[in-house]
Amino acid sequence: MEDIKFIDSKFRLVILAAKRAKQLVRGSKKKVNMHAENPLTIALKEIELGLINFEIISEADEQLALESLQRIGKETKRRDEQDLLSFAGDDDDDEYEEEVEEEVEADEDVDDEVDEDIDEDIDADVDDDVDDYDEDGDDLDSIDPDDMIDDDDD
Repeated sequence: MEDIKFIDSKFRLVILAAKRAKQLVRGSKKKVNMHAENPLTIALKEIELGLINFEIISEADEQLALESLQRIGKETKRRDEQDLLSFAGDDDDDEYEEEVEEEVEADEDVDDEVDEDIDEDIDADVDDDVDDYDEDGDDLDSIDPDDMIDDDDD
């Protein structure tokens, strides 16, 4: 690797090889035909053969690139926020809310019907108990309500 003349420092070689190896791990195709499986070995061979392009940029250019990326990030964030706001006011959202309200009302109607059925069953049971006492000739005014409750504990 010492004969790589176009790379000015070992540090740059290490950074370049690491970045290329990461690309290979993430699925990039090899630019060299070799049997090695280690992505770092492949990256170093590609660099040695001059198959990997890189550019050394000045600090000023690097700063411009960072500012550009930050601006793009802010614009993307602003667009995403606008998309979320427009989605919140979307007609489909209103239709969905109406559907949910209708389902809740339908569920409440079913609950009311079940409550009415239960009340009717309880009333019928009480009426049956009262009829049982009345058929026995008992005076309904003298009946203790606790006597009407079935105690299975006895």
